[in-house]
Amino acid sequence: MVMRALFAASGGRLEWRSAPRPQPAENEVLIRVHAAGVNRADLLQRRGYYPPPPGVTEILGLECAGIVERCGPAVVDVKPGDAVCALLAGGAYAEYCCVPADQILFVPSGRGFTEAAAVPEAVFTAWRNLVDVGGLRTDERVYINAAASGVGTAAVQIAVLCGAHVAASAGSPQKLKTCRELGAEFTINYREQDVAAELNRWTDGRGVNLALDMVGGEQFNTLLQSLSHAGRVVVIGLLGGRESKIDLARLLQRGITISSGTLRNAEAEVKARLAAQLRERFMPAWESGRYRPLVDRVFSIEQTNDAHEYMRAARNTGKIILQFDV
Repeated sequence: MVMRALFAASGGRLEWRSAPRPQPAENEVLIRVHAAGVNRADLLQRRGYYPPPPGVTEILGLECAGIVERCGPAVVDVKPGDAVCALLAGGAYAEYCCVPADQILFVPSGRGFTEAAAVPEAVFTAWRNLVDVGGLRTDERVYINAAASGVGTAAVQIAVLCGAHVAASAGSPQKLKTCRELGAEFTINYREQDVAAELNRWTDGRGVNLALDMVGGEQFNTLLQSLSHAGRVVVIGLLGGRESKIDLARLLQRGITISSGTLRNAEAEVKARLAAQLRERFMPAWESGRYRPLVDRVFSIEQTNDAHEYMRAARNTGKIILQFDV
């Protein structure tokens, strides 16, 4: 049996192709995809800069929501007909995909697939880097840049759910307003304000305990100037560039820790452990409405080029979703 799927073609183009419908392995489930999230990794992959890990399909897409159609023989606690969303290493821009059963989240009753598709990549990434890598603790002061992005809006909410105080930066008053509505106590327009000066004003000169950096480049030095003694920064994106000049003396003097984290190349055991944590500690917030997946705009899967251009222009506040006709 075959299905339609989107691949990256030469020159950064997208190309529809027929591909074999995947068959679930022993511990996997087959999902009929209803919606998929758009991520900057998709834009990079179609330009040849972010190839899938070895053994992973070249079909684009890192997250989806849909209905379980079939389960592998070793799968328990999941059954055909379940509404789920899932984190993938690739393959979401297709009619069907397979994913390890221990990497899925069940969609709460009454929630749509477009909302559910906005959850996996953003929430897994935010949780992994704030809680798992960053060691976020209650009452700490956290700074999140690019905070109006899909991951950013998730990170603001997760930090608040963990009892932290959040400062967020974005590039427009409307995006900053959204960050405040999601729980940020302090906001900075990075186009108009000095981020380091504002963060030091917010913390009375003590600096933030943890920074989640999605920008990199020369802004990274701004973060180093804004961290407390024994502060931590976790790098998860390079929107501002891959190089930065670092004052190593400042790291030594302040006891600063620099970490980084990506999910696509993470081992399956790491993703399964994160999913288990999310099922226990995150799902009640989503079910109750204390966590709100933020969907900026929904495009048809046939409009994927338009959706990618919309993301490339940084017009979104929250997630961009592709919807399948099923």
